[in-house]
Amino acid sequence: MKFFSGQVRRALVMAALFGLIANILMLAVPLYALQVMDRVLASRSLDTLLVLTLGVLVCLGMSAILLRVKSRICSRSALMVEQRLTPELVGREIRAIASRNEPDLEFAKHLKYVSSFVNKHGLSAASDLILVPIFLFLVVLVDLRMGAALGALLTLLALCVPLQRWVMRKGEENIELQGRIDDARHLRLRRLANVMEVLGLTSRVVHNIQQSRDCEMQDRLSQDDRVLRVESFSRFISLMVNVTLIGLGAYLASADQISPGQIIACLIIGMRTVSPLDGYIRAQHAIFMYQRSRKIITDVIQNSAYEPPGLPIISQPDAGVRMQDVVFSHGPGLKPIIAGITMQIRPGSCIGLVGANGVGKTTFAKLMLGLYRPTAGQVRLGELDISQLSRALLGPHLGYLDQAAELFPATIADNISRFEPAPIDEVIAAAKRVGAHEMIEQLPQGYETRVQGNGQNLSGGQRQMVCLARAIYGKPSLVVLDEPSSMLDWREAAKVGLLLEQLKSEGVTTLVISHDQRLLRYTSTQLELTGGQVRRLDSGTVAPVQQPSLDADAEPASEEIDNV
Repeated sequence: MKFFSGQVRRALVMAALFGLIANILMLAVPLYALQVMDRVLASRSLDTLLVLTLGVLVCLGMSAILLRVKSRICSRSALMVEQRLTPELVGREIRAIASRNEPDLEFAKHLKYVSSFVNKHGLSAASDLILVPIFLFLVVLVDLRMGAALGALLTLLALCVPLQRWVMRKGEENIELQGRIDDARHLRLRRLANVMEVLGLTSRVVHNIQQSRDCEMQDRLSQDDRVLRVESFSRFISLMVNVTLIGLGAYLASADQISPGQIIACLIIGMRTVSPLDGYIRAQHAIFMYQRSRKIITDVIQNSAYEPPGLPIISQPDAGVRMQDVVFSHGPGLKPIIAGITMQIRPGSCIGLVGANGVGKTTFAKLMLGLYRPTAGQVRLGELDISQLSRALLGPHLGYLDQAAELFPATIADNISRFEPAPIDEVIAAAKRVGAHEMIEQLPQGYETRVQGNGQNLSGGQRQMVCLARAIYGKPSLVVLDEPSSMLDWREAAKVGLLLEQLKSEGVTTLVISHDQRLLRYTSTQLELTGGQVRRLDSGTVAPVQQPSLDADAEPASEEIDNV
């Protein structure tokens, strides 16, 4: 996938061409001044003045129109870039967070930098640099000495470009890192606001933040000072162009070596020559951020690790799950969380999984669902490697309730139906199965109630019940419930137990991660995850098993697994 499409490239070339023509048309002003000073004042011909004035007004009008067209092309090109890259980048970001447990890649911010570069000053400033040698050549044609002086000053001004980039590169990474820290801090403060107020910690937290911010502001001020020094020097050189051309022109005119019209023409063209280079220096921040963001986006687009799995599913997959020598760690050199598990779970089994906090129960569940790819080994759903299956095709056959019980900012019905245009009867049926129908009916707008923000208009238990309904909506073959009763009272937990009985009777393979004995008693077999291995719990004792035999619910590893 190319960064810019062919259509965008052609549009940007046309925009640069229009900008070039518009700036060349602006040369009518120094030519007008030259003709007025050398011809009109000498001949005192009003007709000549009128013709020259009309001509320059036509050129300026055409230039204004072309610049307007250029701006419209750039703005629409920026929109086309966003429309083309946003779906791909959002999809890859979701997969990166879900399957690789990576932090936010901030594609929206990087795409904003790219769009700003195309739409605003960055691309325009870069494309206008071609005008510098053209205008310098014109000054040389008018007078060689004026052109030499202008060229020397432009050389000094051009040295500001690498200096500005060096200064920005030195401080931009620290500013970027600090921005991420600020975002993370803001998110924590929102989550802990109630705790801070109740425990009286607000003043202490504010004091700590202020101390940290004071150090950050000193670093930022130092960076701003360095940038301002370079910008001040470039402004000084720009102003020196006017002074030098006027002074040198006056010296040459006093010796009758140049006419007043030539002085004015060189002055106006010189100012037009400096303008693109000065604009390019001021646009260095936008250009720097564009280049950095483009590299990040391009690397992600070209990285096959972010490619979505695409193995098709012809029919409903078998609900049996097989793990063969599965090993998983979050990175090279890190201790494996899952250390060589081999097991087979038969279709229709209801397995309870327990273990200490942080032992890897959620990781085990994500391996079963194909979100994580094993470091070694395979996880198969029926005869298919689940990590290679198309998520769009596999999703309707899976059900998942995560610990956070997060909902989308949409209606309750849309959340349950997974945004499918399903009949409301199917949505209600799913809600009734988990015992959430009466609760939803009591909401202000029933199933049309919109979830606000992170679900602040619903209690934790209400969110969890809606998420349960979403997990079992349709006809999933495999359902994974991670702490499904953590926010529920005993009555609602009993309804979840009845749901587990229904899923078993329907032949749905279910994995329940919980420490709640109210639910675990509805499971057929209970496993404990410890030390990267699973052990079967039997009558309150823990017995190590290298290849767990789960009676009617799980078969021991054998040649049958090896041949899958």
